[in-house]
Amino acid sequence: MGRLAIKVDAATDRGTRQGVAPLARLFREIGVPALFCFALGPDRLGRSVVLARLRRWWRRGSGVSGWWDFGPGSWRNGILRPGPPLGRCHGALMRQVRDAGFEVGLGGHDADRWRRRVHRVEIEFIRADFNQALAEFQRVFGGRPRVAAAPDWQCNARTLRVCDEARLLFATDTRGQGPFLPVAEGRHFRTPQIPTTLPPLDEVLIRRSGSPEDAVDGLVERILGGGDELLTVRAEVEGLRYPGLLERLLRGVAAGGAGFWSPVEEAAAMSDRRIENLPRDGVELLPVPGRPGRVAFQASAAIARPAKRWQSAG
Repeated sequence: MGRLAIKVDAATDRGTRQGVAPLARLFREIGVPALFCFALGPDRLGRSVVLARLRRWWRRGSGVSGWWDFGPGSWRNGILRPGPPLGRCHGALMRQVRDAGFEVGLGGHDADRWRRRVHRVEIEFIRADFNQALAEFQRVFGGRPRVAAAPDWQCNARTLRVCDEARLLFATDTRGQGPFLPVAEGRHFRTPQIPTTLPPLDEVLIRRSGSPEDAVDGLVERILGGGDELLTVRAEVEGLRYPGLLERLLRGVAAGGAGFWSPVEEAAAMSDRRIENLPRDGVELLPVPGRPGRVAFQASAAIARPAKRWQSAG
């Protein structure tokens, strides 16, 4: 029987303000030990929203609409008005999530700027952005993060180096099939990656025929089939656009007898020897059908497959 872990990415003002609390209530009701990764700097999504809508119009609606459909008014952030500083606007809510028993991690500082520029800038820019996020995390939560997640799975050798400098318990910057120690540009890094193994709901819906419910039931069958899976839930998309489908998935997993697991708890329980024995694997930027741009994948898993329970490795 399989197990499912949930990571929540909250990277926009609307998603954090409206989507996080309902997700936390749902997870408490079902008993899901979710990890919430918060972006803490300004929400400047407006530029990307406008560009993506123009791209959608040019391609006559092709693509994954959930990537840019973040609700009315989102396009103004960073264009017609300053981006709301998420940590300062929603710090109390973020602490409530932590105090409710959920793990919290670092989801970056200016997530939209990271998405657009991280592959075109030097390590000094990345380090400065990451250090800004660390300082704000310290201010909001009173301590350093143990976990970080790169916005929209955008990472490279420079970002992996900065993760090593931060001495994180693990990072979840990639998509793939199971935990690994990353290799990029010929360099080996020591911070374990626990990748997202399941496609997000918007990708599942765009790829599969039939009803949305049938698509979700297919995901449930995969989870019940065995192995450890990790699903990334975005507060702006699954939390606000598809909350009913997410609840259907979680209740289907619970009803089928599969368990829920916490990556933070399992990573914390790993010995140094077991971490060193995790497989080494490359990180590659690969296209995803229906999604603009490329995302970072575990090189051996261009198509994510179920992984064995990773604590048994080594």
